[in-house]
Amino acid sequence: MQQSVQALPAPEHLRPWFLCLITRQVSGGVAGAGVRARVQANVYACINLIGEGLVQRAGRPLPRVFVTGPFSRPVDTVVPGVLASASVVMQPWLLGPLLGIDAAEAVDQIVSLELEQITHHALDALARHPGDEAARTVVWQALERFLGSTPPAGPRLSLDALRSGGVESAAAACGCSARQYRRRFQQAMGLAPAAWLRITRWERAVLQFARLQSHGSLAEVSVASGYADQAHMTR
Repeated sequence: MQQSVQALPAPEHLRPWFLCLITRQVSGGVAGAGVRARVQANVYACINLIGEGLVQRAGRPLPRVFVTGPFSRPVDTVVPGVLASASVVMQPWLLGPLLGIDAAEAVDQIVSLELEQITHHALDALARHPGDEAARTVVWQALERFLGSTPPAGPRLSLDALRSGGVESAAAACGCSARQYRRRFQQAMGLAPAAWLRITRWERAVLQFARLQSHGSLAEVSVASGYADQAHMTR
């Protein structure tokens, strides 16, 4: 089987809310064979549309259109044949104001979704033809309309303070108690602060791994990514 995955960055003016469009195509398969994939733990929400074929999780097919919340752990999937899909990666705090879905309840979940017709058709066209610039434009325009004339503002969570000093530091920066901060964080981001830190720290490490060429070391990657040392990162 052959597989092609493309990530198309969101227009700059939409990036506080949306990160990118991802298209995935699987073709040239042999009957009975399947493509296994592992969706890594991540801190984002995602609107997904399967235009052709199907994706299975734990032996059960996923809905044609669905939204996923942040994943606190890897998720294994199987594509048993051809596939054409498109996904919109977005901030998890959009789940509530845009879709009426509680971010905390969406963690590790797959929720069936209905899209307005124009967005559905544009995502379907993009899934089948990733190079269709007209369809891509329609998708971004539809999402911009979805945000409305007054787009929802992101939560004040002082993420830099959380990364550098932990919950106590972030709570002080936000002017609230650590307990209030944890509750506010989970309501907005779905994940608890500790889980968010664990996942984003690993994402930074993966980016550092990708940049390792003939220089650098795993010890340097571990420190740059926020681990105590290389042994911590290895575990």
